[in-house]
Amino acid sequence: MKTWSDSTKALPFYLRQKLNGVGIYNIAVTAPCFRFLISFVSFALLFSASAQTTLNTGDPVGFFTTIANKMLLQTFGFGVTNIPVYSNGVSVYTPSVQRLLQLSANIYDASTTNFYPTVFRPLFSVDQQGNVFITGYTNLNSPAGINTVSGASDLQLSTPFDVATISQIAPGPVSPMVNIYGVPWIIGVKMGFPNFNEFAMDNVVQLNRKLEIQRANFNYPPKFNYTNVSYVFSIGSSLGVEFWNSYTNSYAKPVQVVLNGSLWMTLTNGDPFSPYQYIFPVFTNMFVPAWSNVAPYSFVCQTTNVAFITNQAYLWGGGFAQSGQTIWQTGGQFLPMLPQFGLLITNRLQAYMLDGNHVIDYVQLNGPGSSRNLNTEIQSSLGYALSYVNMWTTNLDKNGRQISINNQIEASLDSPAIPINPTFWPGEASPQAWEIDGFWVFMGGSPGALPMYLPPAEVNAYNGYFSNLTHQVPFTPTVTVYDYTTWQANDPLVHYLGSDLNFSQIETKPASGVNPPNYHGVTNFFGTLPNIGLLNARYAPWGKLRVFAGSDNNRYNLAYKDPLVTSADNWNFPSGNGFSLNTLGQVHRGTPWQTVFLKATNIFNLNNPAATGLNTWTNWTGDYDANDAKVMAPFQDWRLASLLADLFNTNDISTLFSVNNPNQNDWQGLLDGMTVFTDTDTNPQFVTISSNSVQAAIVANAIESTRCTQPGQIFSDLGDILGTLELSESSPFLDPNQLTNGISDEAYEMIPSQLLPLLRSDSIGSVLFTNNQMMVQFTGYDGYFYIVQSSSDLRRWTNESINSPSQGHFTVVIPTPTSTRLFYRSVLLPLTTMKGNSWHSYGRGNSHQKN
Repeated sequence: MKTWSDSTKALPFYLRQKLNGVGIYNIAVTAPCFRFLISFVSFALLFSASAQTTLNTGDPVGFFTTIANKMLLQTFGFGVTNIPVYSNGVSVYTPSVQRLLQLSANIYDASTTNFYPTVFRPLFSVDQQGNVFITGYTNLNSPAGINTVSGASDLQLSTPFDVATISQIAPGPVSPMVNIYGVPWIIGVKMGFPNFNEFAMDNVVQLNRKLEIQRANFNYPPKFNYTNVSYVFSIGSSLGVEFWNSYTNSYAKPVQVVLNGSLWMTLTNGDPFSPYQYIFPVFTNMFVPAWSNVAPYSFVCQTTNVAFITNQAYLWGGGFAQSGQTIWQTGGQFLPMLPQFGLLITNRLQAYMLDGNHVIDYVQLNGPGSSRNLNTEIQSSLGYALSYVNMWTTNLDKNGRQISINNQIEASLDSPAIPINPTFWPGEASPQAWEIDGFWVFMGGSPGALPMYLPPAEVNAYNGYFSNLTHQVPFTPTVTVYDYTTWQANDPLVHYLGSDLNFSQIETKPASGVNPPNYHGVTNFFGTLPNIGLLNARYAPWGKLRVFAGSDNNRYNLAYKDPLVTSADNWNFPSGNGFSLNTLGQVHRGTPWQTVFLKATNIFNLNNPAATGLNTWTNWTGDYDANDAKVMAPFQDWRLASLLADLFNTNDISTLFSVNNPNQNDWQGLLDGMTVFTDTDTNPQFVTISSNSVQAAIVANAIESTRCTQPGQIFSDLGDILGTLELSESSPFLDPNQLTNGISDEAYEMIPSQLLPLLRSDSIGSVLFTNNQMMVQFTGYDGYFYIVQSSSDLRRWTNESINSPSQGHFTVVIPTPTSTRLFYRSVLLPLTTMKGNSWHSYGRGNSHQKN
């Protein structure tokens, strides 16, 4: 496949004149690095004023959906009216889709001066197969006005459904009041508002094993075949939700904070009994009269403890005994193994904040969840042992008895082979010593003399071993296993999906442990939430170091965080009536601590042998689907910049500068008069670029060098030029020694932000074959008309057809080749030449009637 772009500088002068005489500005790419192409099919495109998409800030839904639709179609092939949510029984709404929707809303809010963020609610539909789609968006609306709710009881704030439930309803549009867990509302970025910041959960399972031994009479010691066992469970969960005012100023207006959701805990096992399930509703309605900016009062938190099972003995074959009741399972020397237990935790959380009738934050999360194999966790715990001894192993001795049972009995006899940590069962210097001695006698040992000073209760306990045929083994091992999960926002503005909050790299708790001292009954089994009410461990703006395993942990890496944005106060988001391409780079892009990326560094090309760019990016975003994370990579904004330039550029396209112009002097002229920040001397300041300056020459030459490295040695897309390092990170106007604390993101992107509105993409053609039919696909701007022309000598051109691109391209059929070599080009047709259903001739050749 050959591709052509539109620069005619290398053509003979007379040919350029003739082409320009019929409105042709450029025709073929040439440059010092580029060989002139002769091909069966070649292409060219000329631009002039034509149709322009109108974006009306007075129509928020229309503005938002127009931008979102264009970006979604170009990225995924589906638009804003058919976004997949649930397909073939699987949730398929992805972080990369959410990111583009968030960016669309952020652009809209950057174009307004509204105080409150604009909120867009998704609308859903179900198809015949039970698949669920987003089919559009709507604004909030209530009697209080557009973008409002009537209060916490407003149906727009109704409790969400699981998407699987929605998939079961009749096909067709879903009620517009339906919300779905895991499918966020889209809320535009505005500074100064508190935000949902963290969800934490510590699920704790505590298990103790009681043993009972019998003897036939008082004259003979007991045997192992008279052993009984009781397993006693306690299971609970500690939950915490945190909201944060991350700004220097207090939020002075009253805020209503509402939590609504549920915690589902399900215990399963290998015995034939129904799962043991508990559903705990979560609801809180708090009012914050004025939200402080000073920690810890900048954090508003809600915590609760949930008791699932409390000190209950397991009943073989089904369920649990009443709390505190001991139920013995007989088994003799071959006691039954603990059945296989699994614990499933499911959370559903809706949380929102209202300032009067305005929603200032909203999340509806389907998680975090947990799925645990309790037996594996318990068996891996060393329990109380000082050394290798394990009280919970399932291994058997040579006689087929459980070693863990043997160890428990030996420990109760104070065997030196089974050392017990005295923290959990004090030794000879405590009253436990008399239980050890009593059990020794019970097991057939010689009795000893009791000290006179022992209290009566301990004397009775000791004597009980002489007077009973059945006795509980004094040492009862207890193990506590934790499952700690924390979902934390890195950037306070990015927290709407579980992946935005997904975090497991730094803050951890031990997987298992014990609660001392406990050998009869149960202690407090609720967990702890060490980060609730504190700055997130994941919080890592510019200059903050957070170590992510297998990643580049440079705290000043501008490939994935905006320079000098050390806190939420440092954002400088645009705000005005209308939107300018010059401020595109200041719009939050929907990933942590980043605005739209107009710099040149590709995060996937990080030169760090100890880390990879992909690991860095997935850990940074919390999106561990590598393919999806790649779609969100910062350099992908280069392509989006081209799409947005098409939407927002109000300049006459015929006056714009070809991104493939090979003339360095022309580029230097284009740079002339631009304003840049310079810090290359002791007096950092804004300066105006001169076309004859050394710096302008460096930038112009770098653009040409970057073009030479592109496929086909052309910029196939306007945004490809942003890969030129000298436009941003390596700008000759900036001092690289000021990287950490001297150059802002806006300073890096000053040249790209001024350059984008002045450039246009060239039409690129490619040959397609379908059913043995040759076709040519041309790129182009939607809303404009292009004439496709053919020529055998690049001098005389014949009009073939008129076309209007859809989604950035159009396709024409090429007749069966003959012995004559033909060239094809597309020429932009100014709207002023359209007269009724006919169009005028361009170039040499025949005029054709428009079909």
